Amino acid sequence: MDFLSGSSTRFVFQFDYLFVALEAWGAVFSLVAGTARFFNFGYKTRSERYMIMILFSSFLLMISDIVSWLLRGGNFGVSRDLMIIPLFLTYFFSYLISLLFVFYMFCYVERRGINMWFYWLVLILISFCVIMTFISLENGGMFYVDSYKMYQRGRYYNLTENLAIIVMVCVFVIIIMNRKILGRAHTRAFLLYIIFPGIGLLGESLIRVNVSLFNLGVEFAVLILYSTMISENQHTTLMQQKLIIIQKEQLMAQERQLGDMRLQIVFSQVQPHFLYNCLNSIYFLCEKDPQKAQEAISNFSDYLRMNMDALSSTESVPFKLELKHVGNYLQLEKMRYEDELNVEYDLAERDFVIPAITLQPIVENAVKHGISKSENGGNIKISTIRNDEAIEIYIEDDGVGFDVSALEQENTEDERSHIGIRNVRERLKVMCGGDMIIDSKPGVGTRVTIVLPVKDQKGRDIELYY
Repeated sequence: MDFLSGSSTRFVFQFDYLFVALEAWGAVFSLVAGTARFFNFGYKTRSERYMIMILFSSFLLMISDIVSWLLRGGNFGVSRDLMIIPLFLTYFFSYLISLLFVFYMFCYVERRGINMWFYWLVLILISFCVIMTFISLENGGMFYVDSYKMYQRGRYYNLTENLAIIVMVCVFVIIIMNRKILGRAHTRAFLLYIIFPGIGLLGESLIRVNVSLFNLGVEFAVLILYSTMISENQHTTLMQQKLIIIQKEQLMAQERQLGDMRLQIVFSQVQPHFLYNCLNSIYFLCEKDPQKAQEAISNFSDYLRMNMDALSSTESVPFKLELKHVGNYLQLEKMRYEDELNVEYDLAERDFVIPAITLQPIVENAVKHGISKSENGGNIKISTIRNDEAIEIYIEDDGVGFDVSALEQENTEDERSHIGIRNVRERLKVMCGGDMIIDSKPGVGTRVTIVLPVKDQKGRDIELYY
């Protein structure tokens, strides 16, 4: 960050103009990039906010350095007191950028352990240099304007320069220690922030110019940081787009799967022998009890309509509607089993929703595999409760019971019913994060528990009520 005395040689003069042109280009780029980032892309994350501040600080740094170069030697008749202002701003913004860079870097580095020791050491050193910059306005400790109106180094310049080198070493150590976390792109960009200013310091010791090569190195490093952030954002956007596509494909596949499940459940419920039994019972009722026959036909049509509606249903339905469907089915079965089939309800919770055709397949299994195989028939009880975690539905029967492991076996005696049960469990899981638990003992009976959680994995309420 040194401003050397002016040289009258054409060589130095040409280099001055070259570097000033580069600084002017850097200033324009930083201003445009910072403004575009601020207005078009916003500043949602900490890293984006720090990058915008770095770009605007870089713009002000380059402008201050250019103004200092233009005013050297008393050009434009500016007094020594005014000449010191752009020089002060040059030093100030160079340190400010270093401070913002550390904040930006620690957006990607873990704030713990030895990292924090280096973090506080760097902040203290940079803060000391900033304080020295302000003090130099009064005592010229780091810089001053001589009687020829040329910029000169102060007696404490070497001290602050050595502190800057220590800061660079500390940052280098932090980068190397965290290179796996940072990744290749950020590690390279952060290292270049050290390398470019370092080259600038070396260049100032070899070439006598009237502009700061160190600040020019800082500008190039800032541009590398900005391009890395842009590349990272583009990569993130691309990954998000791919993720959206994958999620859409998964959603479509899930919808197809749910459609297949609905179709399989409906087909598993509308079985030929069940239809035959219902129609045969209605046939005999038509002569024996026409009024009961009429009620049976109504129950039968409602039962078929509910099954057909389930083919196009993608949303959960009110539990009361599902319960009505179960009632229609049980009324049809009671035409066959009469007093051998008894149904009891204990519903503490009614006003909630449930995936369509969830309850009826379970009740049908209770009748078909439990009650019908019992010599004296049996009882079915349907009950509901609500606790802090879920709504639970119980379907219990005192039939013959069965071996639960048979549900997981293929090519069993009644594979169609088992497919229906497995599909009910899958639909509960997919549509509402629910579950189905089956507990059965041969000779004792069966209890099926349907669990509908009231909160998701993040603790948010699930809309089970209507």
